[in-house]
Amino acid sequence: MKQTRLLKFAIIAAIMLVAVFLMQKIGVSELRELIGEHVLFAPIIYVLCFAILPIFLFPVPVLAVVAGAVFGLFAGSLYTIIGAMINSVLMFYIARFLGFRTVSAFTQNSKSKILKTLGEPGGKFSLILILRLMPLVPYNALNYACGVMNVSLRDYVVATFVGIVPATFIMVNLGEKALDMRSNGFIIACVLMAALVVLSSWGAKKIRAKRGDLGNNADL
Repeated sequence: MKQTRLLKFAIIAAIMLVAVFLMQKIGVSELRELIGEHVLFAPIIYVLCFAILPIFLFPVPVLAVVAGAVFGLFAGSLYTIIGAMINSVLMFYIARFLGFRTVSAFTQNSKSKILKTLGEPGGKFSLILILRLMPLVPYNALNYACGVMNVSLRDYVVATFVGIVPATFIMVNLGEKALDMRSNGFIIACVLMAALVVLSSWGAKKIRAKRGDLGNNADL
């Protein structure tokens, strides 16, 4: 289980590093100038990208880092949350349309454990919120899993919104600070990202100790 968590942490770290590297190579200043010339359309395009790309399992941390680099912390976080909420609802209904068998076959391995967790008795709102607060749980897989389980749209939407806000601000902040990797701000952003992963994993363990609904899925 520890090896599984370490592997997932390494994958997330690698995705973030690739995104940061791309930010260093892409002419961000030119991109910001282009966005400045299209103040209305640039956010709309980004929100649409975030609403659509994760449907095809595109890694969402990359989008969040890009948002931080081109839009800044607050605007980037706002656009990311809007795009994520639209996407989460779309994927929820896509999963409902496709059905359990298709989704469980499409999302294999660790994702099937999410389906198992959501199928256990207990408050679905708190379960979804806990899983959303855990960066090691795949965002895309959880969207699909919730769609095929007995989860109300209201609980799903509210838990998703509350759960994604902390990670969104931290990842977007990393993208903004990545423009100067030698700055103290970038170091702090990396520390915050690592702290989010560690604290969420620690918190999940504490919750498992008090609740039985996540007890058999420690390696999510």
